[in-house]
Amino acid sequence: MKLKAQDPVGFRQHLVAAEGYLDLGMADEALRELDSIESGLGEDAHPLRLRCRALIGLREWVTCVRLATEAARMYPEEGEFFLHWAYALRKVRPGSGAGEVIEAAPEPLRRSGVLHYNLARFEAQDGNMERARGYLEEACRLNPVIALSARRDPALKSVWN
Repeated sequence: MKLKAQDPVGFRQHLVAAEGYLDLGMADEALRELDSIESGLGEDAHPLRLRCRALIGLREWVTCVRLATEAARMYPEEGEFFLHWAYALRKVRPGSGAGEVIEAAPEPLRRSGVLHYNLARFEAQDGNMERARGYLEEACRLNPVIALSARRDPALKSVWN
């Protein structure tokens, strides 16, 4: 029997356990915790964020793209869903997809530079330095303060060299 969100103590315990498992790199266990609670789209964004993280940990790219896309549409104020969507989409369709996510993102997220910064990090980690530089340039143009963080970010070290 699944625990309903109406039991706030039990619901929270499962979320905390799932988050702990994710922090330890135990995605399967995190999903089991999340599966023991009843949380559908429209109820609470937190279990969906954790589920996306678990799916990424399990390299379940297609499932993560589907979930993150739907969650991003339901919770457009939650930038993390757009990042999960972009990350997983890159794994499903290398070299494409980021523009699709940027276009779908709400204007404040697109203007903040945060989405572009994270896309730069993703691309740099995959060795796509030209794309990483392009996203990083746009992030810094949108928010010049990002350049300070980017210079110290180990994921972007190769972009600066």
